[in-house]
Amino acid sequence: MKGIYPPAPVRQAFYIRYIRIISASLKGEINGMDKCF
Repeated sequence: MKGIYPPAPVRQAFYIRYIRIISASLKGEINGMDKCF
């Protein structure tokens, strides 16, 4: 039985990746490269 909530390291990695995608998309909007995602 796998837990519904992922372990803390998995959540932390997910949040870090999410923040990186947002920051990259914001930079992409400035550079006009937002369509890479």
